[in-house]
Amino acid sequence: MNLKTILFLAFILPAGPACFSQEVQWMSFTEAVKQNQKSPKKIFIDVYARWCSNCKRMDASTFRDSAVAAYINSHYYPVKLDAETRDSISYRNQVFVYNPNLKVNELADLLVGSNKSYPNFAFLDENFTLITNILGYQAPEEFKPILVYFSEDKYKTQTWEEFQKQGMK
Repeated sequence: MNLKTILFLAFILPAGPACFSQEVQWMSFTEAVKQNQKSPKKIFIDVYARWCSNCKRMDASTFRDSAVAAYINSHYYPVKLDAETRDSISYRNQVFVYNPNLKVNELADLLVGSNKSYPNFAFLDENFTLITNILGYQAPEEFKPILVYFSEDKYKTQTWEEFQKQGMK
């Protein structure tokens, strides 16, 4: 056995499939707008707060799941948006700023509406129209069907209950 083979066996194999796992390729809202202009697809926005324990749990489990990450990356422009960011965000001739009274960025406020609960996942169509929000922690096996339901436009012809009964076909 040569040195390369020994190193491969010693370092790569013990790590198993995890070393080949895919991660969500997060981008800013501005980047998603630019990418969508070139090649339209739906936008998935993880509206989170730094203090949110379930947001951290999503990052540690669901968003690290290879199947979930691969699906998000191929069917959506994934955006991570800190609800409390003080950065200004420009979109369609409007600048969204931090609102100190609400303690939230105006874009996050617009996306989550009256439900200031985190994590809050905003699904937008290719024209940046809000389809819906999904709230709270989602385990990988629960989240994948949700991603499919919206990316494949199943929500236009089926209720969520019908989609679940039918399975992901």
